[in-house]
Amino acid sequence: MMIEQPYKLGKMICFHTRYNLGDNHEFNHENYSSWAELGNAIAKFYNAGVILPLYMLDHSNLVVSTHPFFNKWDSGQIGFIVASKKDITDYFMTTYCTKLCKKEATEILLNEVDEYNSYLNDDYEVEYDNDDGC
Repeated sequence: MMIEQPYKLGKMICFHTRYNLGDNHEFNHENYSSWAELGNAIAKFYNAGVILPLYMLDHSNLVVSTHPFFNKWDSGQIGFIVASKKDITDYFMTTYCTKLCKKEATEILLNEVDEYNSYLNDDYEVEYDNDDGC
C-alpha cells in the first residue's frame, strides 16, 4: 500500500532494495551507468526546473538529505527530488520559471525532504480539517 507522501511540489524518484521510498515511477536505475546519467534522464523527462540529489543514512532510523553523509557503510545516494517547470509556475501562479522561482522552489524542496524525514520516522503530524474541533 502506498501512502500519500507529505510533500506537495517535488517528486521523489528513489531506488532502494529494502525500502519503498518516494513516488511511484517507471525509471530503472540499472539502465543507467551513473547517477549523473540517471539525473539527466529524470531532469529531461520532468522538464525540471529544480532537481536535487537524495542521499539516505540507514542507521537506527532512516535519514534522507540532499547532501551526502560521511558514512560509507550505512549511506549513499538513493535518487533525486525534482520539480518540473510547470509545477513550479503553477505553484507560484506565474507564467515563467524565473531564477527567483527556482531559488524559492529549491528551498521548498529542501523543506519537503525535512518533512519526509519526519514522515519516515513517525514524527509526522497529520492535520485534520474538522468543524467539530477534534
